[in-house]
Amino acid sequence: MFTRIGTAALRSCFRQSFSRKFASTENLLVDLYRKEGALDTVTVSLALNDLRDGGIRKTDKRLLPLLERLVHAQENENGQMSAEEFEKLLNCTNLELAYKAFQKQLIIPDFQGFRAEVTDIFEGVRENREGNIATYIPDLAKVDPDLWAAAICSVDGQRLALGDSAKRFSVQSAGKCLNYAIALDSVSSDVVHKYIGLEQSGKEFNAITLNEEGRPHNPMINSGSLVLCSLLERGRSVSDKLDFVRSQYERLCGGESVGTNSSTYSSEKETGHRNYAIGHLLQDSGAFPADGPPLGEILDFYFHLCSIEITADTGAVIAATLANGGICPTTGEKVLSALAVRNTLSLMFSCGLYDYSGQWAFAVGLPAKSGVSGCILVVVPNKMGLCLMSPRLEEHGNSVRGIDFAKRLADKYNLHQFDLSGKDYKREIEEEAN
Repeated sequence: MFTRIGTAALRSCFRQSFSRKFASTENLLVDLYRKEGALDTVTVSLALNDLRDGGIRKTDKRLLPLLERLVHAQENENGQMSAEEFEKLLNCTNLELAYKAFQKQLIIPDFQGFRAEVTDIFEGVRENREGNIATYIPDLAKVDPDLWAAAICSVDGQRLALGDSAKRFSVQSAGKCLNYAIALDSVSSDVVHKYIGLEQSGKEFNAITLNEEGRPHNPMINSGSLVLCSLLERGRSVSDKLDFVRSQYERLCGGESVGTNSSTYSSEKETGHRNYAIGHLLQDSGAFPADGPPLGEILDFYFHLCSIEITADTGAVIAATLANGGICPTTGEKVLSALAVRNTLSLMFSCGLYDYSGQWAFAVGLPAKSGVSGCILVVVPNKMGLCLMSPRLEEHGNSVRGIDFAKRLADKYNLHQFDLSGKDYKREIEEEAN
């Protein structure tokens, strides 16, 4: 189902060979869509359908001039375009991407088949109504418990969105992995881990406890995130810090909409008594940097970060940026360093789903980070990113449907990071039993 993605060196070799090949066959794509019986005319609808079926949207920024002109010709020019103009458009766009998309050589070559199978999984999971919404944050208690969204973005920018994928929600703790990655690049790993550990806590994500060294166990729980808030953009106001982090989120998702919810922020601030207690413990233990901001500012910044809003569709691009080594698939911009991504994925794998992290690593085997809003960001390295959203939570604070979907998808496509053989073990067991 998936095309293997090579190393940077292999990609460089591909670009060189591609340039040599295409220099002698520059009209290959034009030939694909020439109208039968009219060699000087291209049938636009065929080209648009192939892009759509391959997971490329009409709004894809990387091919936007080509896409806008094709759409205009389809709507206003009887779906026809001269072969000469089509060739000129191709030569003025991301030719390598266009070639791979039209020739079905993207990371998910059979995207139509993939879409159908993932949709079946999505609808099957919809029937799972176990779990309860988080009520200890008043604003989350108002959310429709039946919301269900799943979105996928491949490292080549192929997009799939199902259910309530355009519905906005607060990232809550799902944003902790992103804040950590941003801090690794803006502050440095050495500084971050001078104050924050690397191990699972073995306790609830909001436990009022520290490790034996008097530090938070890891950056994926509340105590660790509070210390991160004391390190990020030191010396700047809370509003400036929030603007900085939001701008980084926007780069991670290719410029798609990232907002903040003032109602959620107020709700967090008014009822976050446990976070206040954790903050005082951190302060009393000397866990914050000596030259850091006052505790009140740290907590205020933390509540703002929990209240950042995205959609599942946007979250999938963010996860795909992590899957793509820090390069946003929809823009090609390098947002995070490879080291920041590696360290972030490592801790997402070991600590990303609270006290369920060990079971998740065993059953799904992919880096992920959840939040009590019902969001789970899932990363399939070198292949794709997912954002799953359903507010009904299991006992540890993770989305029930999100876990169910991820398990089924990982089983379907052998996505577990330690399944090195590519075998379908589930089928083997069933065959042996029969």
